[in-house]
Amino acid sequence: MRFLPVGLLLACTISISSVVQAAPTFQQAMADYSNGKYALALSEFQAFKVSYPNNALVHYYVALCQQALGRIDQAKLEYKWVLDSRDANLSAKAATGLAQLSSARLTGSGGSSASSSSSQAAVAPVASGGGQKIAMGKVKKVIEFWADW
Repeated sequence: MRFLPVGLLLACTISISSVVQAAPTFQQAMADYSNGKYALALSEFQAFKVSYPNNALVHYYVALCQQALGRIDQAKLEYKWVLDSRDANLSAKAATGLAQLSSARLTGSGGSSASSSSSQAAVAPVASGGGQKIAMGKVKKVIEFWADW
């Protein structure tokens, strides 16, 4: 019978534990969202969505991240999912988010409007600390949405 050298066994244990520790917590994903790291937070929340596909809070945060990144269609889908889940705590917030996005059209969203992109708005992500939105082109309405938790 052969035994692994202690050094090799220790190296395998360390590399396995570092992979396990690398998985973000839900609180870390929320902190990344709060700190304006929307793409990072989105990837973390999407990982939670795979593990917890029926969790309305995860879908809600995915919607917030998608909205902050200007991905209006994806945000709408997530808000609709939360509404359909009939979660008592989140349905009203999802309805508010969906209502705010109902007329939003961002540059690059694939709209088939006859006018050029000058009639569409490109809006920067929402900063959780009361940051300003930056719009390019003609803007009919500025949407501001944030959550303080």
